[in-house]
Amino acid sequence: TVEVRGTLTGVTEPITLNGTGASGVGALRNVANNNTWSGAITLGSTGVRINSDSGTLTLTGGVSGTGDPNLTIGGAGTVTVSTTALNLGAGTLTKDGAGTLNLNVASTMGSLAVSSGTARVGSTGSISGDATLSGATAVLRLDNASAMQAGATLTLPASPTASGVNLAFTGTDTINALYFGTTSKAQGTWGATTSTAQHKNAAFTGTGLLQVSSNPSGGATTTALSLIADACAGSAS
Repeated sequence: TVEVRGTLTGVTEPITLNGTGASGVGALRNVANNNTWSGAITLGSTGVRINSDSGTLTLTGGVSGTGDPNLTIGGAGTVTVSTTALNLGAGTLTKDGAGTLNLNVASTMGSLAVSSGTARVGSTGSISGDATLSGATAVLRLDNASAMQAGATLTLPASPTASGVNLAFTGTDTINALYFGTTSKAQGTWGATTSTAQHKNAAFTGTGLLQVSSNPSGGATTTALSLIADACAGSAS
């Protein structure tokens, strides 16, 4: 584990991180106060952990690795990725712990998994992959209407936590599909109970809308066609 403490700024040296660090506290660990690591971070293995126990650890030199590495960011403090891109290829970015992850850059990943704490895609950030929330304390905050991409799927728990998704922007973010558990939800706009969305749900808060462009399971449309077919079959007999 490389531990960062005090008030560290201007560190431009690149660093390669492997594994989860001593006792799983992170290969790079912010112990206290607000610190900045501006050197490039290379993930030398898959399954790397970065933690901030207290205060904010700001990463401005970029985070990337060969292949499709998986990265976990956790702790009770804050980790902010800004200035230079985070690139995991098709790997998974996992957010756990009680703290906050701020993504203020275009971030490439196969998926974002939030099990606890807050993952915030800032006003200048975006994620290229799908997003999944699990656990009662998991929050996804989207600060701009391009935070999620048009081909992405957002999956919430089967019984979503109230205000688990904060649509903290003005306008509409278009995604491909929305699931509650394994159930795909209807096409159209989704938003808070106080919004102008076609589909209002307490899982959402904020002023923005999510435009869901597909319903993979067919939903009500499939049911309606089935009823028509049954009626025709009954008439023929």
